Amino acid sequence: MKRLQKLFVTIGVMFAIMLTQIVPVSAAQTLTFDDLYMTLEISDDLIVLTPDTPKNDGRWAEAGIIQVDTKLKEFKDMGVKAMFYEKKSNTSVTMMVKDSSKTREIVNLINMTEAELQEYFDTLVGKESETYESTVEKYMHKQTPFFRLQIQSKDEVSPVSEVIYGTIMNGKSFAFDIYKEGSYIQDEEEGLARALVDKVSFTKILDASEIVQETEIGMKDFIGPILFILIIIVI
Repeated sequence: MKRLQKLFVTIGVMFAIMLTQIVPVSAAQTLTFDDLYMTLEISDDLIVLTPDTPKNDGRWAEAGIIQVDTKLKEFKDMGVKAMFYEKKSNTSVTMMVKDSSKTREIVNLINMTEAELQEYFDTLVGKESETYESTVEKYMHKQTPFFRLQIQSKDEVSPVSEVIYGTIMNGKSFAFDIYKEGSYIQDEEEGLARALVDKVSFTKILDASEIVQETEIGMKDFIGPILFILIIIVI
């Protein structure tokens, strides 16, 4: 009986030691962007700011943003859907979504051959510059190719750097952007952008005809209210 009690005590002590060695893992939450046919899984320790975040929300200050009006204007001008801030690395990643005649023409990068992808990537680098250098490479996502575009100044005294992970899906460009002044972007900081990209899921992949149809529907929704206002004014 005493031996059995000693065995239970020993097992209990070992179990307690194992518990102290368990590293807590941040819980995850899923953001849904219905209009983009996209979901994004993020950890709960990230601060998320969007164009709809109230100006008096405390999260702006937590992310180090004092001029909220200026930031919201920047969101609007740059097509920002969300900004993610990580306290432990003091890093912000901005998610931007835009569409143009070029992105609607391409539709999806997943449809491109390797040669076509490289040709498109080459257009992102631009001409050689005396002040900046840029490189681009393929970054493979579970559903579609992404590109990794790095731009940084050659001035080591006052360095400026930017890393963008981007793709084209459903006729829109998606970009996860890190921009930094005063020092070059470190791998730990860039890791936040990669982690976000890896957790992106596109819930629906459209073809060219579906994109044309959605564009036409969007135009009708936009023109309808304008025509109504014009009629009211005329009357």
